[in-house]
Amino acid sequence: MNNAAERIVVVGGGKMGLPLACTFASRGAFVVVCDKNQSIVDSINSGIDPHEEPEQDRYVRDGVDAGRLRASEDTAAEVANADAVVVLVSAVLTPAGDIDWGNLASASAAVAKGLRKGMLVSYETTLPIGGCRGTLVPILERGGLKAGTDFSVVFSPERVKSRLVFAKLSETPKIVGGLDNASAIAGADFYERWLGAPVVNIGSLEAAELVKLA
Repeated sequence: MNNAAERIVVVGGGKMGLPLACTFASRGAFVVVCDKNQSIVDSINSGIDPHEEPEQDRYVRDGVDAGRLRASEDTAAEVANADAVVVLVSAVLTPAGDIDWGNLASASAAVAKGLRKGMLVSYETTLPIGGCRGTLVPILERGGLKAGTDFSVVFSPERVKSRLVFAKLSETPKIVGGLDNASAIAGADFYERWLGAPVVNIGSLEAAELVKLA
């Protein structure tokens, strides 16, 4: 599989997704932020930070001006032209305290429509242990490709806080776990190249999910 991704789609242009996209672009990748919120898409494409994250206005402006950062509402179309996809959309709780899979399922279904062989898909949203393998991977496979054979899947939880993202993103160790060993290695290589933070490959999806919850 191709681990040297240069075309990256970040699904979710929120307070965690956009800084990640900006960092990838600043390191030389061509990045598309996909979001259903038209105002976020328009703001990014105008070179304006929609979240007022410290330092982010410069990153957005520079990325757009350099032609390395843009935004779109059409996730499936953008994924079809990407080498790697990072999904960072919100997951809320139901009144019963269970995870509401709605946003993640919708995002995964859109990604599935554009998946091609050799791609890497990384989830960064907090999940219950086993959620990635048991719930999200089957959605990705609806397009006919097989995870672990045709494309790689990793879980790598975001571990920085809003208002401090750019101060901490490149120094906070990045935890990576994969669907299989090859996926974990591909994910570690991806984050080492495009994030620049220390990367800790802990093997499985479930181990990485546990780290975030713990």
